[in-house]
Amino acid sequence: MKKNYFAPAARKAWGFACVAMLTIAVQTVAQDTIPPVKDQSVQLFPAQGLGAVSYIEAGSFNKGFIHNPLQLVQGRVAGLLVAKPGGDPNGYFHSRLRGLHTLNEGYAEPLIVVDGFPQASLLSIDPEDIASFTILKDAASAARYGLRGASGVILIETRKAQEPGLRVRYRGAVSLETAAQKPDMLNASEYRDIYSNPNSPFFNPSLDLQSSTDWIGEITRNGIGHWHQIDVGYGGKKGSYRFAMHFRDANGIVRNSGYEQLNGHFSANRRLWKDRINIGADLGYTRRNARHIVPDVIRQAIAFNPTAPVRSDTALSTGGYAQILAFRMANPVALLEQPISESRQDVATANLHGSWQILPDLHFSGRFAVQQHDGLRGFATPANEYVFGLISNGFAQRYTDKTLNLFGEAALNYSAAIGNNRLNLSGGLSRQSLIFETENIEGRNWLIPDFSYEDLRFEGRYLSGVRQTRKDEHLLAGFWGSAQWEMQNGLQFAATLRREGSSRLGRDGRWAMLPALHAAWDMRSFLNTDTWDALRLRGSYGWAGNAPQSSYLSVLNWSTVDWYFYYDGEYVPYYTPAHFANPGLTRELRKEWNIGFDWALPDRRVFFSADYYNSRSEDLVRQVRLRSDIAGVGENEQRLYDNVGELRNAGLELNLGATLASKDGFHWTVSANAFYYRTRTGALNRLPYTPDAFTGYGFTGGVGSAADFVFRLEENTDLAELWAFQYEGIDEAGFWMFKDANRNGFVDSDDKRPVANALPSTAVGISSQVAWGRFDAQVFLRGLLGHSKVDITRTLTSSRITAPHLNLNREIYSEPLSRLRTFPSHSDFFVNNATFFRLDNVVLGYTLPVREGKWMSGWRFYAAAQNLLTFSGYGFNDPEPYLAVENAQFVPSTGVSRSRYGIPSLNNIQPGPAPESGTYFPSRVLVFGVEAKF
Repeated sequence: MKKNYFAPAARKAWGFACVAMLTIAVQTVAQDTIPPVKDQSVQLFPAQGLGAVSYIEAGSFNKGFIHNPLQLVQGRVAGLLVAKPGGDPNGYFHSRLRGLHTLNEGYAEPLIVVDGFPQASLLSIDPEDIASFTILKDAASAARYGLRGASGVILIETRKAQEPGLRVRYRGAVSLETAAQKPDMLNASEYRDIYSNPNSPFFNPSLDLQSSTDWIGEITRNGIGHWHQIDVGYGGKKGSYRFAMHFRDANGIVRNSGYEQLNGHFSANRRLWKDRINIGADLGYTRRNARHIVPDVIRQAIAFNPTAPVRSDTALSTGGYAQILAFRMANPVALLEQPISESRQDVATANLHGSWQILPDLHFSGRFAVQQHDGLRGFATPANEYVFGLISNGFAQRYTDKTLNLFGEAALNYSAAIGNNRLNLSGGLSRQSLIFETENIEGRNWLIPDFSYEDLRFEGRYLSGVRQTRKDEHLLAGFWGSAQWEMQNGLQFAATLRREGSSRLGRDGRWAMLPALHAAWDMRSFLNTDTWDALRLRGSYGWAGNAPQSSYLSVLNWSTVDWYFYYDGEYVPYYTPAHFANPGLTRELRKEWNIGFDWALPDRRVFFSADYYNSRSEDLVRQVRLRSDIAGVGENEQRLYDNVGELRNAGLELNLGATLASKDGFHWTVSANAFYYRTRTGALNRLPYTPDAFTGYGFTGGVGSAADFVFRLEENTDLAELWAFQYEGIDEAGFWMFKDANRNGFVDSDDKRPVANALPSTAVGISSQVAWGRFDAQVFLRGLLGHSKVDITRTLTSSRITAPHLNLNREIYSEPLSRLRTFPSHSDFFVNNATFFRLDNVVLGYTLPVREGKWMSGWRFYAAAQNLLTFSGYGFNDPEPYLAVENAQFVPSTGVSRSRYGIPSLNNIQPGPAPESGTYFPSRVLVFGVEAKF
């Protein structure tokens, strides 16, 4: 194991913070009780309220068994798209805020800021510990975060002690998770009827293996889960503290999938020196132990021959599991039970902050935060396992990654009244260091029985292996200032400017300037009326940036290849440039203007807001190839990274809400949000590179002609277009008919056309909340419209003439597939509209009356359902879109040579179809919980 050199520093900082905060807690408890104070440490610049900013509190969160904090606001915020197809409890929730603003994998997601700490891990906080989200959507509001904010910013505030005196709370729930939808496949009897009937044109009795197995049933179960929280808080005269412990045990609907998570969070603040100084801290620790499945288990369970048995007494070489000697087929139960696939993640956080009131109108604030995230992923499979083990005589892999995040910030804030107007000035500086370290070890040909991935740390336990390590450090430093002028007539103006530098930029472009302008007009002052709570026009224009996706892209980088040459008595490895230097490599930049309108009746009985935005993300970093002729040598090709890409986004966001009734203990409110957006490519290359070439991305997979699937990234087109042959029918002989096919019925890549888009264009969220006496209820409906999906597994199982032993879906009984007499072939026939509306969250609760001296006083009991019903024409699996693909491979565009034009393979930020390994089945979750006060 490679030594972790930065762990001691993190442990020292953690230990110091713990001692300091325990001291504060002891001093706080000794005071008389008053309501706690709000954290007055480094605040966002005042202009944030003038931009496109959404705020959502805990009362409006999605309820149930929540695996990821972003799940709390899925569908609740106009402009924020959060998606995770399938019900895998270990799956990742991808997010996009106002579309895609980079081709840079590391910055496609919005920046996460937890309690003022940028790029903090979402794993560091339990969902039940979150008090609110603030989403900075426009570039002008995100400009405050410099070279991290081009994809938007999500600010998360954790819960603090809110009540005077000592209080203890318990929250807990149990859950039952079931499959909400499974592919409709043939059972053994139906499969046997097709291939065992001598009168059938598909007669093939060798496919009948004389058993009957429901493979999807063999790998699935009802998942039982539970979570618990103990929350102890105290509010005193000079400060407050809160300590919470959380435990989660989640079991997925696929056997051997799930996780256990333990989290602790401590927050405290204390007032000193006549309340002119406020110091505080947030400390946290999380450990998550997860159990994973081999992804291909899903595809195998859908497509494996239903007449095959699970086990066989003669299958000794494969551990007793029956296997089929067919291309890319494997017993899904064996694939589920024989390998060990698990992970462990540890996140420790110390976030110290404070403020000092130097003068009545002058405040100083500061923050120092440190977080260490240690991850381990282990995989091992025995020598008699069919897929990995047999060819390796036992295989194991151990992957570790460590991240140290150090952040410091200081700011001055000045506010003064000038006549009937007010001037706010603020400025500050920040510095952040992120250190990444990874190690990957693989071992084959095991010499010991019952080995595991942990044995890879010791030599002599396996015959062959490989070890790879990597270390990367990113330094960011910034200075910023802002001014805001508030006038009596309701006009407000604000300007900010941030200068930030990144160690990942080239030496000729190390620093970036990021300006932002805001303006707003509160028309109530102009109209001299208080009829409305809000009547405001606002606008903003700003720049937000990104740094390149990794370090050392601007300098000459060497790599080894599998070639050696003999020199001076030994074989020396052959080195070649991975990419050449580009000292002019600079930041990516998102330039955006935003126009907004807010209107609300008193007490927000009715409210409405709208935002329209238009942005251009330019200077996007991509790898390119530069070709040149060298005299006496010939044509030369240089690979390097440069700023050559462009994306454009435009959209409309709407929010609407109303109180429909509020009388005699009955309160009914409804709210809705909707957004429409469009992401288009701009210029993707520039001179001296290849302006006449366009790029492709996507993946190939599957069997035969069904493998032909591709996205294309072309200049001045909609992002995520799905390209396919155009289906015209199935002829009388049972063969496909495609548009532009030649007289022999064949088509080639030139005949593909854009037929749909993998990204939704419109999203809708509708919520209704009712309180009646001691009962409360909430219903939330979420919809995504305008996207299509392709499921390779569905394509492969849609023809009776396909790879041996593949099961079939019941679509083969319906026209026109019932007439098909050839292999499946990718076309727009298999590109299906995936628009859906989903009854995403339903909650029904009851609160006991508050009775002095009664131990169950004020307790709340509730039941919640997640993904209760889905209305969609896409029936094979989950219609939820994939915002990213994991197995993107290069596919060249028509008539373009990759070696000639240097078209790179793009990373997995691009949207995609269902992966070839299949989508984890969507799940429905029922939750029963209690919230108790003591």
